[in-house]
Amino acid sequence: MRSIVRPIALGLVACASVLASASDVKRGPSKAPAKPSLVAAPVAPLGLFGIELGKPLDVPACPRDGNLPLPDVCAIGISAYTMDGLMHTESSLLFGAGKQPSWLLQVSVKMEQDIVKGIVAKTRGLEVQEAARSALLAKFGKPDSDGVDSKYNWRLGTLSSLAMMWRRADGTVSYQGATERIDIGALTIRAHQPVKDDSGALKL
Repeated sequence: MRSIVRPIALGLVACASVLASASDVKRGPSKAPAKPSLVAAPVAPLGLFGIELGKPLDVPACPRDGNLPLPDVCAIGISAYTMDGLMHTESSLLFGAGKQPSWLLQVSVKMEQDIVKGIVAKTRGLEVQEAARSALLAKFGKPDSDGVDSKYNWRLGTLSSLAMMWRRADGTVSYQGATERIDIGALTIRAHQPVKDDSGALKL
């Protein structure tokens, strides 16, 4: 009886092996797990309120009629001059009702040959620096440097002013919670300036 059971068992093992092999052939070779992409997500150009460095100023001119309502944001020219054969202009931004961030005092846009080269803003100082910080982190992400400067006020003593900077390939963003006055802060967005070598040629 044992001699009959053993061949049957061996036969069942062989059949199972054949079926497993056939199943592997049908499925094909197993695929390696997909590797995570090493390509960085695209970074939005530096700018503010839809205005981007390296591009023309793309906001409407403010209406000359003071009775007309302002759009969400508009520009009014405040200066123009020529230097080194290039036209430099500056425009101030105005905001429609309820559109200006509460931490912002005023904004101007600096252009060269009608191309935006910088955005300079004044903020409302130490009182709003945490609100400004939250807005800038949401806009530009984690800064390259994030510290605190000491500011002295004759009435209040030594106060802490935020000092943040973002460095990007196309320019820099810097923010100070307070400047020479504790009720005035500064936000500057600037494109990198080309540097001249000894021959006078521009380095790109």
